[in-house]
Amino acid sequence: MRRRGSHPRRGLRNLGFLSGLLVAGPAIAVTVLGTGAATSGGNAATMTSSIWQGFQFTTGSQSASLQSIDLAFFFAGTTSMTWYLYADGGSGVPANGATALATYTAPSATYAAYSDGNAGTLSPITFGGTLTSYQLAPNTSYVLILKIATSGINVAITNSSISSTQGWTNTTQRVFTTDAGSTWNPASLPFVFNLNTVSAPTPAAVPTLSEWAQLMLGLMVLTMLGWQWRKQRL
Repeated sequence: MRRRGSHPRRGLRNLGFLSGLLVAGPAIAVTVLGTGAATSGGNAATMTSSIWQGFQFTTGSQSASLQSIDLAFFFAGTTSMTWYLYADGGSGVPANGATALATYTAPSATYAAYSDGNAGTLSPITFGGTLTSYQLAPNTSYVLILKIATSGINVAITNSSISSTQGWTNTTQRVFTTDAGSTWNPASLPFVFNLNTVSAPTPAAVPTLSEWAQLMLGLMVLTMLGWQWRKQRL
């Protein structure tokens, strides 16, 4: 006969409750920086094989990785592009001649021209390579730079300012080099863009002493039920 209080569901319930505590939370994709569909993208940032453009950002309190960007192009066209992630070397720009922390070269694709204020004409670009695997440290300043292979397919820029969420901040609206990264300069008028990241998974909870006690109780109940079941079978 089963002893009162030793129903198997009770032990399983205890185990299920505690197993949930040990599983890390899911990664969450969020837009952390950008101008949105700015009301005016009537200017262009010149892009060539040696003129690269980008922007600076400082991360929030949580580790994250870059996922994608929604970007406005001043003219339509087909091109490949390379993204570079640099450490902030001071004053919101990379150190002159700095080596990139991570990179991603996107395959050639055709991009539409941006229509002022129309979010539907921002081109979604999904990152890859070491750019997505690189873990951005909390409360750390970086610079993300774009190099376009085809001259004339310039990025739209705006009079609007960059806004941010999730504790991220921005101090240099735009960064550029005219000599392929040998020297860097700050500039005004940012890209028309949205930057999307994936936050690091929430750390798994550490069980308290009372929760460990519930786990041990559940294991004891299951052990006793197994012993009684075997005894009844003999």
